[in-house]
Amino acid sequence: MKTKFSKAQEEKKLQEMSKMLGSMKPNVLSPVLANLPDNLVQIFYDKAKSRDKVKIFNALPPDRAVKILKKIVGKTQTK
Repeated sequence: MKTKFSKAQEEKKLQEMSKMLGSMKPNVLSPVLANLPDNLVQIFYDKAKSRDKVKIFNALPPDRAVKILKKIVGKTQTK
């Protein structure tokens, strides 16, 4: 059974998860991110503090980091 969250609850949960990921050491963060889809990594990146954004990209394999970065850049160019 799926629990439905309000938009505000969902936003808060994503923010909390982003903060938790930012507090992880790179050797722990890397395998966690490896098991998340790109769109979720991108959401966490968007919600992360500046220093944590660097940690996220450092924890990704270079080819995946580039792929996600291209999506982020493409998103900002369409705004």
